[in-house]
Amino acid sequence: MFYFLREDLEDLDIRIAELRSWLENTAQSIGQSAGGEGAWHDNFAFEEAHRQHSMHTKRLEELQKIRDQAQLVDPEVSTEAIAIGKTVTIIDEETDEARSFQIGSYMILDKHRTAVSYAAPLAQLIYGARIGEVREGVIGGTLKRYKIIEIR
Repeated sequence: MFYFLREDLEDLDIRIAELRSWLENTAQSIGQSAGGEGAWHDNFAFEEAHRQHSMHTKRLEELQKIRDQAQLVDPEVSTEAIAIGKTVTIIDEETDEARSFQIGSYMILDKHRTAVSYAAPLAQLIYGARIGEVREGVIGGTLKRYKIIEIR
């Protein structure tokens, strides 16, 4: 099961539709690039279109499998503990650097959001923590300590 916030599930549906459309258009161009009988051999345009089509077909299959197992999550109203949909501010106790981000869906397709997937090591480390709590764990091969200073 893969958990998604509404905006991320909508983004996933859009991405799947875009890939389907792209694949339909590419299939037509593959036929056009092939040329006459036997002309596909040593035909860069045909080979590249075929390679791109194959790569995007695999990506569509992966996204569709995720979509088939996706479950919509409504963020909890409570701000007592870190959960999917909550925006948190943490402080790295070693560097004193503060960082704010949302605990997001399994996949976050909008690159403009400051979100971290709940499946990411950082989110897993702090998931369920409360304000004032310190969580310690290895992230990227480095031992880290984070203090939770805000949940909204």
